[in-house]
Amino acid sequence: SNDKRLYLASWNVAGWLTTVKHIKANHGKVESWLKTHDFDVLCLQEVKTNDKNIEQQPLEHVASPDGYDSFWAPSRLRNVKGGLTGMAGVGTWVRK
Repeated sequence: SNDKRLYLASWNVAGWLTTVKHIKANHGKVESWLKTHDFDVLCLQEVKTNDKNIEQQPLEHVASPDGYDSFWAPSRLRNVKGGLTGMAGVGTWVRK
């Protein structure tokens, strides 16, 4: 049989860095957690970061985990002082 299935998960993380800390505390590293769950596509909502943080701290953000292509669309909303809020935003990881 040619039964191919796609494992797609969507998760509102309510802050990606906090979620990364929890994953690391329970699984050692994010890549181990990904291997356990074997996602083909993982969609993250409400990552609460911005382009600058992802670019300057890619390892801390696990911005491009081994075996996955990643796509980030952080919020570009500005706060009252004109700075980026880092609220909302999404990230998507797709198995290579």
